[in-house]
Amino acid sequence: MRTGRLPPLIVAVATAACGTALAPDRQQTYEFAEPLSGLAYHWTADELPVRYWVAPDAGAVRDFVQEGLDTWSDQFLYGEFRGILVEDSADADVLVAVTPTPPQVSSTNDPPVVGACRGITRYELAADENRLAGPFHVAIDWDVRYPDVDVVNCLERVTIHEIGHTIGLFGHSPYEADLMYAAPQVTRPSDGDRQTAEILYHTPRTILPR
Repeated sequence: MRTGRLPPLIVAVATAACGTALAPDRQQTYEFAEPLSGLAYHWTADELPVRYWVAPDAGAVRDFVQEGLDTWSDQFLYGEFRGILVEDSADADVLVAVTPTPPQVSSTNDPPVVGACRGITRYELAADENRLAGPFHVAIDWDVRYPDVDVVNCLERVTIHEIGHTIGLFGHSPYEADLMYAAPQVTRPSDGDRQTAEILYHTPRTILPR
């Protein structure tokens, strides 16, 4: 969804923590472009590695960001995407923050719990052209009313999902089996996620780098 006014244009993609919905018949891929504008973005070889900064108080989310970078990099046969963590936010292409500081427990394979956390990825476009005006911003929060393990399990799924948005998968999949489903149920990309990402990275981008 879009929020804000020009200049600059702020585009945001929100992620629900978990949920249930009637999935449509399965197709191989889904729409990757920004839903309202149809604009598309992906990183190019000369922009790699994409630099990610994670707030110092992000706790386990820092590990989940690294997990997400490794997971999404593995989806590409020819190294089309690669990300690294950096210590200085001024050097970053993507900024990640979580509030409040997450619980310090390990994630498990327990089933998803509705409402334990959520995420949103934002980027700004220059007022006069389809060009990034700054870094991507990923904001994640969680509900203190839920047990710690449910929160951390949710944070793992949602963080890796948000990394998917930052590689350019701006749309949400309509299929629950996909990591890019709006309320992610899994922590790993499906074949549909992988094939959609591959198509994206072989499609001309309509958003220019900053």
